[in-house]
Amino acid sequence: MPNIIRILPDQIANQIAAGEVVQRPESVVKELIENAIDAGATHITVVLTDSGKQLIKIIDNGCGMTADDARLAFERHATSKISRAEDLQDIRTLGFRGEALASIASIAQTELKTREHDQKTGTLIRVDGGIFKVMEPVSAPPGTTITVKNLFFNTPGRRNFLKSDQVEFRHILDTVQKYALFYHDVRWTLISEDEPVFDVYPSAHDERIGQLFGEKVKNHLIPVKEETELVSISGFISKPTIARKTRGDQYLFINGRSIIHKSVQHAIFNAYGPALPAGSFPFYVLFFSIDPRRVDINVHPAKQEVKFDDERSVYAITMAVIRKFLASQDLTIQVAGGMTHIVKQDGPVFDPERGFVDPPSARVPERPSSPISNFPYVDPVERVVSLPFGTGTIPVSGSRAAAEPEVRLPETPRSTGAPLEVLRSFASEVDNSAIGERRIWQVHNKYIFSQIVTGLMIIDQHVAHERILYEQALKSMKSSSAFTQQLLFPYTMDLTPADLELVKTLKDDIQRLGFDFKFYSGRTVVVEGVPADVKPGAEQRILQEILTQYREYETEFQWKGRQNLAASYACRSAIKAGDRLSLAEMNELIDALFACENPYTCPHGRPVVVKMTIDDLDTRFGRKHPW
Repeated sequence: MPNIIRILPDQIANQIAAGEVVQRPESVVKELIENAIDAGATHITVVLTDSGKQLIKIIDNGCGMTADDARLAFERHATSKISRAEDLQDIRTLGFRGEALASIASIAQTELKTREHDQKTGTLIRVDGGIFKVMEPVSAPPGTTITVKNLFFNTPGRRNFLKSDQVEFRHILDTVQKYALFYHDVRWTLISEDEPVFDVYPSAHDERIGQLFGEKVKNHLIPVKEETELVSISGFISKPTIARKTRGDQYLFINGRSIIHKSVQHAIFNAYGPALPAGSFPFYVLFFSIDPRRVDINVHPAKQEVKFDDERSVYAITMAVIRKFLASQDLTIQVAGGMTHIVKQDGPVFDPERGFVDPPSARVPERPSSPISNFPYVDPVERVVSLPFGTGTIPVSGSRAAAEPEVRLPETPRSTGAPLEVLRSFASEVDNSAIGERRIWQVHNKYIFSQIVTGLMIIDQHVAHERILYEQALKSMKSSSAFTQQLLFPYTMDLTPADLELVKTLKDDIQRLGFDFKFYSGRTVVVEGVPADVKPGAEQRILQEILTQYREYETEFQWKGRQNLAASYACRSAIKAGDRLSLAEMNELIDALFACENPYTCPHGRPVVVKMTIDDLDTRFGRKHPW
């Protein structure tokens, strides 16, 4: 019987290993810039074509390599970082396993040029799909340049799993930004399609955050610096005033390595407690320093996760330190009528000399005493949400400056796309016996109950309005005209590189929705007008929220283009659960809903309408007779 166990050829073994190390172009960028950092580079340049699918070039001015070292670097498990098993317990470099370059070269056409600073000539090596082609002396600048072309050219099945250029670029941008945040003493240059995305020079940590995320973020940072026997924590956390709607802008570094650690993320989130508005997440850039012998960084193929030998203590210290620095800040927020509220941190904070102690007292809200449940607190006063149909306004519970005028918008043509049988069915069921009007009620400022001939109809007001706005947005983007409400005071937005690229990609459709904006300089955009149906008070945040929602839907649902933009716009512009509606506006909402092409589900597929028949109710109450 022949043997069935065999040793795989190195070329196949390298391609298998590449499946763990190289998942997408971003993986290549990550591995190569980590090598550049380990080489002591003070300037790292990343050049991309087709979001890295066609070309990735990493240029550094690090120490360079000899010809022999350059040749050995392409062998599996060739590394200068460790030489014995004990070294795995004390890793202080980003790379150490020696498999990245071999894996990359096995699935791409790779070229390496390198020269040591004290040498006159360098070395050129070319490898195609794991096969050495060229090794020769060459004139080269000090440092190392690695060019990776046609990624996955010999494994087309894996290339088919790559996402759109925009998604792949965003992953690369996020990775380069992460390392630029920590290694702030390095100059970072990112070039895509021959256009500079950013070029940031060495600077202080807070200045680097401002370079990448804008002055608004920089001006709302809280410095953090604490040393304990187990872990030292430094960096910046944000004030609740710039909380995000997603976890995208949370950067955690452990011993210089960008890490995802759910336990630490949870500790930071919990430390904010009620200071964060519901559904929001803090921005932070935090650097953890811990004895390498107390952390295992070899638990993930891409080194994206770590384990601590004392997870519970790291969690407790993290939460206590964040609470301490939040409690040290004046988190006063000015609201209508001069009322203020400062969050009182719950639970102990960590003091390096006294351990866990009670936090300093905070001022209480200037309002009648009652439990504090949210931040910031404002007494419920009437504000206005304008719907995109009719000329009425909707009073809803929330906060509004008393002097702000009520906004009434011009009537927008209603959709008439619903099937005729839908409208007839609805009209036949509505019970208009009460003084010529529908019998409708709003329950918990969330659902609309309407009595119909056969029983009861329940409408989710948020998803109903989402459906209306979604269909109107699609129609607006298909037409050449847009309903725009010009702002009395235009405002500027400092976009991140990722947001700027997204706005450029969606520019025409965003303008068709009703946004009037101009590119000013750098990453600054001036917004002069917004769609007519944007709620008062949301003008200066709606575009940013739409961009954030767009990226979230792109990842979660793989939505692209107009469908995604329309859904993002509808989600962020629709009335919310908790918005109190008048009787007239509930009627108008119902009319507009049943004039939609699909009035029964929101863009995500959630039901808009639920019906309960009289028979259903009778059964629930055990009623056997009509009396």
